[in-house]
Amino acid sequence: MLPNLVIIGAAKSATTSLHRYLDFHPDIHMARGKELDFFIEEKNWVKGRQWYEAQFDSKAKIRGESSPNYTVRPCWKGVVERMHSLIPEAKLIYLVRDPVDRAVSHYMQARLGGYEDRDIEEAFAHTEDNHYVRTSKYCYQLEQYLPLYPMERILVVSSTDLRTKRPETLRAIYSFLGVDVDFQHPDLRVEHHKASDKVIPNWLGKKLLADVFPLKQIRLHILPALPKSIKRLYHPLVGTKAQRPDLGEDARKRVAESLKQDVECFRKLTGQDFADWCL
Repeated sequence: MLPNLVIIGAAKSATTSLHRYLDFHPDIHMARGKELDFFIEEKNWVKGRQWYEAQFDSKAKIRGESSPNYTVRPCWKGVVERMHSLIPEAKLIYLVRDPVDRAVSHYMQARLGGYEDRDIEEAFAHTEDNHYVRTSKYCYQLEQYLPLYPMERILVVSSTDLRTKRPETLRAIYSFLGVDVDFQHPDLRVEHHKASDKVIPNWLGKKLLADVFPLKQIRLHILPALPKSIKRLYHPLVGTKAQRPDLGEDARKRVAESLKQDVECFRKLTGQDFADWCL
């Protein structure tokens, strides 16, 4: 049984939290493995339809997956076409946040993963063809879907609304999906994958990530879930506690200016003002 819901991104916009919130709903089953990346040829497309179907509960009214890499154009090509060839009637959710803050968090994720060694000023020294900045160009990312998935099949959600107006935001999402809008769950108050729980790996941490914990699902879900008593012993050995890096004022202005045109396009496309964004 194939999915009829895909959370297509954006990376570092609370997709993990939304994935778990939706999975609480009795009418919704979200794939156990977040970030299946099935429609990416270089990742899991080769595993085939049968593998993909096995990730979902056929009895659920709504079956969904969350893969932020589906809106990392042009890094991964052909995603939309593959998706439409298999699930043309699916509904899509695009979760977004302030694009400058998202780019900084994306950089931080790369540092935490051990595959970004540059300091933040160097990483954002140039904005043209910058992977972090380009992924924050939401209009550019979403436009690739529109020839095959019209806007009425796509719900754009502000991560700020999900954090500050969670009941109302989830109610709107439930309505979009056609499930019980009055459902509530006590764990809907929890936020997942906060940076305060993470470390920037040292040489030992990088080796463990590469050799001992190579699977993304282990790194994403098992390690963050370790008891605090174990984390207190584990974290100092493998790295330093993560702190949000400060993007200097000049660099922030430069990144914001490079995103300005895309933000205007995105506001026009969605009809939303995203008033909390700093540009």
